[in-house]
Amino acid sequence: IDSQFFISLKKITPSGFLEIMLGFCLLLYCIKINQINLNLSFLSLFFLTIICSICILYSLWFFISTTTIWFVKTWNATEVLRSFLYVGRFPLNSFSFSLRIFFSVLIPIAFITTIPSEVFLGLSQIWKIFLEVFVTIVFLLSSRRFWLFALKFYSSASSWKLLNNLSTKLPNSLFTFYFRKLR
Repeated sequence: IDSQFFISLKKITPSGFLEIMLGFCLLLYCIKINQINLNLSFLSLFFLTIICSICILYSLWFFISTTTIWFVKTWNATEVLRSFLYVGRFPLNSFSFSLRIFFSVLIPIAFITTIPSEVFLGLSQIWKIFLEVFVTIVFLLSSRRFWLFALKFYSSASSWKLLNNLSTKLPNSLFTFYFRKLR
């Protein structure tokens, strides 16, 4: 079993699935109220952007969790990331140009929240969706390479101690966190 896969899926709580179902019920309610036409292209683009957003969020969390190989306490870094993600509740256009660049490049809040919302409302352009897929691939590959790089510097009598330590740094359910943030 791959160590990154093991750490990522070691701690899944069933209580998070209820919040995911509530998030989907809220989405269905918004579709009904806004009279959004459900067709195959809308659903495929919307779920593509949601999956990309979850993958980017996973990569960001895994970057921070991987630093526990060198630093014991990374809780402050996860709290900073969490506060940045709460900024994603606001449209990207409400920020100044420099903050838009920051939230698009360094911490890709625009790709996690804004683009799926624009797809949901029918306002997104196709180049933004392609850009989100590209950013997702870059973040997933770079988090994987960072993990493999960090493992070269890890030495311990018990590697299971590392796996247990890292799995406690990941959130209980990234899906739960993502859908809680959308509500």
